[in-house]
Amino acid sequence: MVTALRAHHVVAEEMSAARLDGALDAMGAFPDEPKRDAAGEIDHAALPTEAIRVRRWGERRASMKDLHMDQVVGLRRALPKFLRVAYEIEDPWRAYTLESMGYMENAGLRKMTNFMDAVWQADERRHGAYFRAAYLAVTGEKDIPPNPHIVDPVLPGVPAVERHFYMRIIAELGASAGYTVYGVVTRDDLQGAMLNVAGDEYRHLAVFWAALKWRFGSLMALRLLKVAQTSAFLGMKHNSNRTGLKEGVTVEDAVMVGRIGLTMANIIARLLVWDVSLTPSRLQDVFGPVPKAPALLMPPAMVH
Repeated sequence: MVTALRAHHVVAEEMSAARLDGALDAMGAFPDEPKRDAAGEIDHAALPTEAIRVRRWGERRASMKDLHMDQVVGLRRALPKFLRVAYEIEDPWRAYTLESMGYMENAGLRKMTNFMDAVWQADERRHGAYFRAAYLAVTGEKDIPPNPHIVDPVLPGVPAVERHFYMRIIAELGASAGYTVYGVVTRDDLQGAMLNVAGDEYRHLAVFWAALKWRFGSLMALRLLKVAQTSAFLGMKHNSNRTGLKEGVTVEDAVMVGRIGLTMANIIARLLVWDVSLTPSRLQDVFGPVPKAPALLMPPAMVH
């Protein structure tokens, strides 16, 4: 395993046009109405391979049982705190899935609803377990008191749907950047775990960024402004609720945050280049015709 990775190298690989287009092609291969079994669950075996592919983690070592502190090669005091925060954010993956399915279903975005159910949560369900294992391995602690992020109720109305898209984009953007930085200050199995989790988030970011442009068609400058506004809101919310974030910022914490910020800027710059290729015809090929429904009038249905 190469330990002397740089964040911009990881970003260049994950945000290459070929990788981003591949994520969108896979989304295009996902059926609007996938086959379901007798219990009403999506039949994964009946989905096209491109649509259900869970990223293979064999390319980089990522064994939870072999994680340990010696695999941290930089920011050794800051990293445990950030791993714990990541675990708390990733922990309620099922609640996030139901939240997004609720918004997508009530907005008439059936393909996105089923994508969240069959693909997104299949990626996300493994993240919290790895961050928990990583935190325990590098601290030597035996357990972590639960403090999961609280998922808000699904709200009605088109503005609420749009806001949810931005919330998802910021979550995927922050996770992609943060986990990339965690990967470059670690090595071996710990690095493999961080970069593989980051790879999942890069894929989700590509899909949501394209879906946002498809559904709302906002000018790029307006989308960037809303991304910044949403990012500030989420940052304040996590600062108030995540373990360790109210105890003061150390020099290493500041360095970590700075590196994550630079990585986010790099990711956004590459997103904007890719954005030019996301023409209306390309997006319609992937997601279908844009729903013409007006603002939602009824509260969202309960998602099971």
